[in-house]
Amino acid sequence: MIRAIYSDGVLRPLKPLDLKENEEVQLIIITRDDAALAKIQREAFAKITSERHSGLPDLSVNHDKYLYEKGDE
Repeated sequence: MIRAIYSDGVLRPLKPLDLKENEEVQLIIITRDDAALAKIQREAFAKITSERHSGLPDLSVNHDKYLYEKGDE
């Protein structure tokens, strides 16, 4: 993953890249908010799959609820 800052219409990598001058690349943009959501989802998925049996009798029916809904904060 390459981290960059967007400023004045240009993406500026935070570290040097091993690319040739004018080399074309393809990018997938993940904003900080998207990255935070992905982290929460990975942690939730790991939590419910870390044991052989999750203890959640409705997991197969309500897996989206367990993955995407926030808990009590």
